[in-house]
Amino acid sequence: MPDPVLRVRGRLGGPAAATLRHAARAPRGEVKLYPEGHFAIYVDDAFERVVADQLAFLDKHLRG
Repeated sequence: MPDPVLRVRGRLGGPAAATLRHAARAPRGEVKLYPEGHFAIYVDDAFERVVADQLAFLDKHLRG
């Protein structure tokens, strides 16, 4: 099963370069980047987008 890599780009998210380097090493990694900060993805539209991406990933790889 591929590895999901979900990453925020906001200033509280830490350096994205390290995360992306590690994600590139995952043989079947899938990367999603979000413009919001770390805590902003837990509310409102950002939360809905992240959850939808997570569910789509699981549906794609678990149901085929």
